[in-house]
Amino acid sequence: MLDIDPEPGVTYKTEFIGTLEGFDPHSQAGVRPTNSLYAVTRRYSEQIGAVLAVAEGLHASYTLQRDEIYVRAQVTSSKRSSTPQNERNEKAWTQPLVNSSSSLALASLSTTLLRLV
Repeated sequence: MLDIDPEPGVTYKTEFIGTLEGFDPHSQAGVRPTNSLYAVTRRYSEQIGAVLAVAEGLHASYTLQRDEIYVRAQVTSSKRSSTPQNERNEKAWTQPLVNSSSSLALASLSTTLLRLV
């Protein structure tokens, strides 16, 4: 269970992001965008870091289905970031929950009182 400590008038969306067993591990050479500070050199499958579930509101949960390698939560608020160079809405992430075995019994992702900064 993930509980968000809200700001008045702000809404929240939680995306549970992960990679499933059997994903396509291949990559292709990429081109570094001219306005990028980072040397992007590879493009990977969209199966890596895919959105597995979405929840709206202050409470969200995700139950492992046995074939996830990992799952993490990304929370996006309706509030714009206060960082001048960032023209996006505020976001927060949990650390990934790593599923150490594909035959693992169903388990829950538990994180409490996530505060956006």
